[in-house]
Amino acid sequence: MLTQQIVKELFNYDPETGILSNAFDRNSKAKKGNRVGSISAIHGYRTFSINNKMYYEHRVIWLYVYGYFPKTIDHINGDKADNRLVNLRKCTQSQNCANRIISKANSSGFKGVTWNNEKHKWKVMLTVNKKRMYLGDFSDKDEARKVYDLNAEKYFGEFAKRTEMKVGIHE
Repeated sequence: MLTQQIVKELFNYDPETGILSNAFDRNSKAKKGNRVGSISAIHGYRTFSINNKMYYEHRVIWLYVYGYFPKTIDHINGDKADNRLVNLRKCTQSQNCANRIISKANSSGFKGVTWNNEKHKWKVMLTVNKKRMYLGDFSDKDEARKVYDLNAEKYFGEFAKRTEMKVGIHE
């Protein structure tokens, strides 16, 4: 089992830069002073292995600093590779989902707002505690965004993620 003591023996952590580095030569590839791991192409988090077990860098950093693994850790700015201590916070899974960045497949440019081809309106949806909430259909995209933002703030507070509008989508 990985402990804070073991992690502090293996690594050095700089909370200002978010870099976790090897405290000594661990093997021919993991040299002293080198940043550990690499960014996974699958999920975008920085990962590395210890004794053939894969770990997320941000979770090991949390263990390094606070001495335990929380169930979920959020990257406040949405950048999965930014492991500065000021960018990490313990959260629930629901809060983590609320702070996700906008999907690349999003057609509106706004989180929670999608185009309804049947009604020719902007549909607003929000997921709270794994339950989808329908918040209405709107002719005006900016009005739909405001409805989402107000409800996201109400349900998620500091974890609410707002997005900037993409230009040229269903204008």
